[in-house]
Amino acid sequence: MTKEIFIFIASLLVIVPIVFTSGDITVSNQLAMSLPLILLLGIPHGAVDNVLYMRNNRITNFKFISLYLIIIAINVILWVTIPNVAYILFLVISSYHFGQSQFSHYFNKQPLFFMVFYLFWGISILSSLIYLNINEINNITNKYDDFAVFQTIHHEESIRYIFLVSTVSTLFFLIGLTLKKVIKLEILIMELLVLALIFICFKLMPLLVGFTFYFAVLHSFKV
Repeated sequence: MTKEIFIFIASLLVIVPIVFTSGDITVSNQLAMSLPLILLLGIPHGAVDNVLYMRNNRITNFKFISLYLIIIAINVILWVTIPNVAYILFLVISSYHFGQSQFSHYFNKQPLFFMVFYLFWGISILSSLIYLNINEINNITNKYDDFAVFQTIHHEESIRYIFLVSTVSTLFFLIGLTLKKVIKLEILIMELLVLALIFICFKLMPLLVGFTFYFAVLHSFKV
């Protein structure tokens, strides 16, 4: 068991009883709970993207930062002009990033097969976050006008379908990689445990707190 998984389990055991005895936790209080982890782990993890990328790719720091800024600028323009498209694109890119971060160190090469696998794993994670917290998300989109535009995307039936298909596909990928002896059986068991822990976290915790624990501890901490 890795340090990240141990810390994640320990955090769940400590935080879940507090959450259950606290009743409904407002978005403001969730942000207050999540902010320390975002500042300590989330932001620093993103700040070393250039270092991690340049380890395996021939590119100057200037070119990397320039490309980074161009992508951010395009994203900002999309958010202003067609927010629904920008939001879906953001979820897809984030899904791939989460999957790649979780599994890329197992493989020396990164063919299309593995890239699709990364995407399915990430979609499973983010769709589970939305599906398991759909009522809270709908309350937020109804309460805050800035988020109302995303109501049509958070359709419960569609999200459930995406969650089931992506999760089943992820399981097939993992089992197939194990049968082909690309990954060991103990890795399969550990990754299934991680997947289950993430789903449990998203189910038991409020939206922002649950995602922050996954993002900060399982995703950012190892970076």
